[in-house]
Amino acid sequence: MQAFDVLITGSGLAGQALALQLAPHKKVALVTKRLLEDSASSRAQGGIAAALDDADSIEAHIRDTLVAGAGLCNRPITRFVVQRGKAAIDW
Repeated sequence: MQAFDVLITGSGLAGQALALQLAPHKKVALVTKRLLEDSASSRAQGGIAAALDDADSIEAHIRDTLVAGAGLCNRPITRFVVQRGKAAIDW
């Protein structure tokens, strides 16, 4: 029987990113119902809202995300995620 420190359910981008972050420190199991590469992440609408250069604006991405969210977005969380979007893409 194998033993793991962490069990991650789902092989989408979030699960794979978490596994990569934890792997240097923990023994990680990533469980998926099909192949590791077979997730819905590639079919997700939108992508990452991020200001990638000086001609772009974090505030514009926040506004766009709030509009697209049709009143369902939490403003502080939207700001938190958008402000970290470029770092996530760079990683």
